[in-house]
Amino acid sequence: MTFDTQKTSQIALTPEGRRAVSEQLELLLGSALFKQSRRYSPFLRYVVEKTLAGESDTLKERTLGIEIFGRAPDYDSSNDPVVRVTAGEVRKRIAQYYHEPGHDRELRIELSPGSYVPEFLPAAMQRPELEESVSTIESVAATAQAQPIRRPNRLLWALVASVLVLGLVAYIVRWQTQRSSVVDQWWYPALHSTSPVLLSVGTISGSAVSTSLSPATRSASDAGTVGSELATTDHVGLVDAIALETFASLFATRNQTYRTLSASGTTYDDMRSAPVVLIAGLDNVWTMRVTEPLRFHFELLPNTQVAIIADQQRPANTDWRVDFATTYSQLTRDYAIIARLHDATSDKPVFVIAGIGRNGTTAAAEYVTTESTLKALLAQLPAHWEDKNVEAVIQTRVINGQAGPPILVQVQVW
Repeated sequence: MTFDTQKTSQIALTPEGRRAVSEQLELLLGSALFKQSRRYSPFLRYVVEKTLAGESDTLKERTLGIEIFGRAPDYDSSNDPVVRVTAGEVRKRIAQYYHEPGHDRELRIELSPGSYVPEFLPAAMQRPELEESVSTIESVAATAQAQPIRRPNRLLWALVASVLVLGLVAYIVRWQTQRSSVVDQWWYPALHSTSPVLLSVGTISGSAVSTSLSPATRSASDAGTVGSELATTDHVGLVDAIALETFASLFATRNQTYRTLSASGTTYDDMRSAPVVLIAGLDNVWTMRVTEPLRFHFELLPNTQVAIIADQQRPANTDWRVDFATTYSQLTRDYAIIARLHDATSDKPVFVIAGIGRNGTTAAAEYVTTESTLKALLAQLPAHWEDKNVEAVIQTRVINGQAGPPILVQVQVW
């Protein structure tokens, strides 16, 4: 095998070199990091095979969006970062692969930041983050060999060991500081959006609750009055407003832009424009639409004032319920749905934070913005859950009208 010394020691794409790269590609794609992925494997295969075919000049963001992800030829790549997000995740997984034991002597396929053209390097190419430590150790070792020592020099070996440990500690610290928090992992599709995230908050007027549970007491003569205007205007409940503030703060502290709309003021085009956070359950028409086909979704029991989170796998289960006829001071439980999914209709990431009642929404907002609770959820998810849809039911005890700590009840991953 020959190397192209004019291009940072890349492997020359002779027939032998192409064969070696193709074999290494299959090793990468056969690893656990790529094997189950429906997005990252096709991306890596496409860019590598195009480069091997001498067509690296076609590896542009728009072309990749069209060819790999089926986007329309005129799609707006500035509002749809699927290519950039996927490339970033592929780079991370490639790095994880080569950090695993047993892969350090393999041919290296790299994808440099800012480029979609892969590089093919021989195994001898050293990882940049370890170069300084290794070169220092090699220098010390070379000095030791040059000295005519008749017996082991304990001071020298102590120095070598110290340099090695310091280098390892520096690498670990750097690696840990680059890792994102659990909250950042959960919100990754929103935090890396190039478009402002849409916060769509439920409104009291026109909600499933007000429509199904409240009697129609207004007469035709009320039309146009101050009272009818108040009844039909978008009113956001205090608890939903507090949840909205929680997510606004989350994005603001991470320098992610966002915009806010009422659920009744949110259009289909809005849903297609950027990642969406749906706040509230029965009061948010978009929450009801998005969750309707999912395993866990909201239902109002016929001829009652009882709302439940229904389970498609257990249709008879009505345990996750709130009876709106209950005196509020006697309410002891509330339930909520949290979800992180790629909505097939809008083709955008959607986050759901929705309680049956207001305490459920409060608990759900707390759950998805708290490290400890999200860790409990992620501990139950399979490897590479980031590529999958996640939906969960949580429960909260209601004490003196206040939501208690959220507790995970059930999880669905697909």
